[in-house]
Amino acid sequence: MIRSNAIRGKADSLKRLITSVKSNKDLPDEVVGHMGRYLCVICAGFIETSLAEVFADYVTKRSAEEVASFCLDTLRKIQNPKASRIEEVCARFDKSISVPLKQYLDDGAGARRLSIDSVMNNRHQIAHGKQSSITIGQVETHLERAIDVFVFIENHFHL
Repeated sequence: MIRSNAIRGKADSLKRLITSVKSNKDLPDEVVGHMGRYLCVICAGFIETSLAEVFADYVTKRSAEEVASFCLDTLRKIQNPKASRIEEVCARFDKSISVPLKQYLDDGAGARRLSIDSVMNNRHQIAHGKQSSITIGQVETHLERAIDVFVFIENHFHL
């Protein structure tokens, strides 16, 4: 379970929204399709903000206020982070995470890496008016895998 209250709150809110849409059997197929795309964009935002949030306590506890402010501002400017970008950011805080994080992302035929990258790729397609066939069920799976990655990062950094 994710320890960061901010990340957990956003994840729980997104999970409730997914459950609500999935349980509404009266929605027309077209609306369900639009909701899948909407939820994908929200999931991408969750991943983006969680990357900054996972390091918020770490940075504020270990750095002078000015340094922490700079780090957090820089982290908050990261947009559409695919798995490789998450790896890069984590390695900047601690190079020893590189190998275990890569292995964790690539376990199970790379499902975690593929999930994060799929959310970001689909978000890009959706934002630019292109077709995306992502489903609510896929978003739900991708969200769970992304949460798993942030739990892994929290555990590594003892957050």
